[in-house]
This record gives sequence, structure tokens and C-alpha cells, in this order.
Amino acid sequence: SQREPWAKQMRTLLAPGGTLLSCVFPICDKQGGPPFALSVPLVKGLLEPLGFVAMSTRECVGAEKHMPGGLAATFGAAGPGTALATFELRGSA
Repeated sequence: SQREPWAKQMRTLLAPGGTLLSCVFPICDKQGGPPFALSVPLVKGLLEPLGFVAMSTRECVGAEKHMPGGLAATFGAAGPGTALATFELRGSA
């Protein structure tokens, strides 16, 4: 899985006090990928041990939802969920 290396890279790129905006997609229960299923709790679980604090989360609905080509055929018209989450990096470098 590339999830833990991604989280560590975000920690490396941001200075303390920096803000990370993450598009959490696709939020669903599917197995396999790409795209591989995500959830806000999963992303929090990757980032919080590295010093990130969740600041806000917003579920995207309607036209805000991320629906790249081909996903309607896989997930139906409703599509998978999408959320925007912001995290602040706390602590020292």
C-alpha cells in the first residue's frame, strides 16, 4: 500500500503550522482499484500519528462530487462519496 508513504511525504513537505487540504475520494466499500476506496477516518488515522490535527471535513454533494469519466458505470448515478478535509501540522520540524 502507498498510503503510509503518502502520509509521511505530506509530513515532510509541510512546515509546522502548515495546512494540508485532502480530497478524500472515493468514499465507498468497494474492494480493489484503482481508485482504491478511502474514508475520512482512514485518512485521519494515517495523518494524526504524524502530528496532523483534523481541522475541518466537508462532504461534497451534487455538482461538488468528484465524478471522473467511467465511474457512473461502476457506481451508478449517485457515484462514490467525496469529502474535503483540512489538517494542520502541529509540532516542530
